[in-house]
Amino acid sequence: FYLYFKDLLHMGNDFRPVNLAVARAKIEDVLDAAEKGSEVTRWQKLYQGSWDEPGIGGRSSPLTEKDENFIIMADVAYSSYLQKYISLVIAEPWPNTGLKLCESADGIHWSNCRKVVEDEGHNYYATLIGLEHNPRVLDREFFIYYVNSKDFAVTGTRNKDGVLYRRRVI
Repeated sequence: FYLYFKDLLHMGNDFRPVNLAVARAKIEDVLDAAEKGSEVTRWQKLYQGSWDEPGIGGRSSPLTEKDENFIIMADVAYSSYLQKYISLVIAEPWPNTGLKLCESADGIHWSNCRKVVEDEGHNYYATLIGLEHNPRVLDREFFIYYVNSKDFAVTGTRNKDGVLYRRRVI
């Protein structure tokens, strides 16, 4: 399994964000631990091309050439049309976030990021949905579902005015 996250590294007296990082664990270990309900799976972070850093407390490297101003990777799906992984990223500026799509041949090195949603307000709970029999596999066309809150920047709550949107991507 790959787990994508935003990391915060302790560097001396400072903290340095890594806006898009990844950790991995063996599928059988994750499933076995979930079945037993009492074990924690050992995760390893990717750092400078190696999977040697521990999931808790270890260092991580950004997955984009420049550590873009991402807030969080919302979803990842495979595109049978592009033969690449596609990520949907919630991007700055905070709190009026946009959504970007990025591409990767291996799920580790991400590039070609482009903004696809720039609605006014806070965009969150974003998901990629394919149109074919398996919604986790994208084709030439697919949907992006997300919730938008126009009042979040003012009120700090997005649960009162959030509206679910569906955008078709071609």
